[in-house]
Amino acid sequence: MKKSLTLLVLFCCFSATTYSLNTNLDLNFIKYSKITHLGNNETLPSLKTLATGDLRPKFRIGFNAPQIDHRQILLTIDENTTDGVDWGYDAQLYQLLNDDMYWVINSEKYVIQATGSIFIGKEIPLGISTVEGGAITIGVDAIENPVEGIKVCLKDNELNIMYDIQETDYQITLPAGEYLNRYVITFVSTETILNGDPIVVEIDTDGDDGGNGDPIIVEIDTDGGDDSSDDSAIDIEIESNNSNNASTNHQFLMYVVNGSNTLNIKNQKLVKINNLVLYNRLGQVAQIWDKNLNLERVNLPLNVKEGIYIIQATTEIGNISKRVVIRNM
Repeated sequence: MKKSLTLLVLFCCFSATTYSLNTNLDLNFIKYSKITHLGNNETLPSLKTLATGDLRPKFRIGFNAPQIDHRQILLTIDENTTDGVDWGYDAQLYQLLNDDMYWVINSEKYVIQATGSIFIGKEIPLGISTVEGGAITIGVDAIENPVEGIKVCLKDNELNIMYDIQETDYQITLPAGEYLNRYVITFVSTETILNGDPIVVEIDTDGDDGGNGDPIIVEIDTDGGDDSSDDSAIDIEIESNNSNNASTNHQFLMYVVNGSNTLNIKNQKLVKINNLVLYNRLGQVAQIWDKNLNLERVNLPLNVKEGIYIIQATTEIGNISKRVVIRNM
């Protein structure tokens, strides 16, 4: 009887230990498989189901395209991490699909990125791959434990414009290719009102300021007016590090008069213009001009519908971007 009782106790202890081990292994397997091996049409599990009381801010960014049902990537804010690769926090993309989106860390593709902090103006590189091209959509799936006073936006480095993807999904038709430097996730104050329209956020000079290595400072008007007066001028100041040279100011004005269907350029200092490109609010090319641009005054015909557009001038001192409103009256 004692032997039977002893065997029964040992069996119960063994069973309980085995169940506990299996449960822990199962949880670890679920956590590992769902976080590091995400495939098509799978979403990242909320860490609240795996770690009770997790108060870290998390931004879940969603992506849709013709050859993927849905991809969700996760940005987690954790004070124990960096902007680089942090073992145990970041998760690489297991399988790259024909259409896909991912974080770019040290030139590698990730579906989960952790960073130590966020602040207004911080940028997180975002990559997109598309084998055949097509219409894509980027938006915010969810935000957990949001940071007070900050909202998440998508910035297009090519056009120097920013979209409030917390309010409206970003949509564009992209040609086939890999886009590793065009887009970033960035953060702005919640007091910034974009009203669903893209805004010009800065000038991109690509390090080319006409050969003298001096910075270019640009103030860009984005008041949404008709831009038909000198108040909408873009004043470009080239600051010289050589104290013997006085600063040079250039006035470069781009505007559209309501109902004229004409893009007007005033280039008083005859800054050399290589080309002009008109983009619609989705970042698609609407018109291109590359001839007869280097005059003090240029008038170019517009063949587009009413709406908000971004005009980008590629010049000898850098790329100059401006928002214009076109109204056909």
